[in-house]
Amino acid sequence: MKYSLRSLMIVVTLVCVVVGGRIEFLRRQAEFYEQRIEYVVPGRSKGKTRVVVSMRHRTLAERYRKAMFRPWTFVDERTKEKP
Repeated sequence: MKYSLRSLMIVVTLVCVVVGGRIEFLRRQAEFYEQRIEYVVPGRSKGKTRVVVSMRHRTLAERYRKAMFRPWTFVDERTKEKP
């Protein structure tokens, strides 16, 4: 099979667009959860619930920031309790 330089450049461009879109999505999700941290901390929740929700949003923001460097990975939004 022969591939032309044009078809190779089209494939490379499409891959870059898809990966760039995924990175932008991860960045926006991280910013969303970072904004939710600021919203929840002074919010209407009381006591321990406020801290738990804030920590969960902080954890999710960190997971999305880390996934930006490996856009092929998926972010699990379920909370995982550490022992």
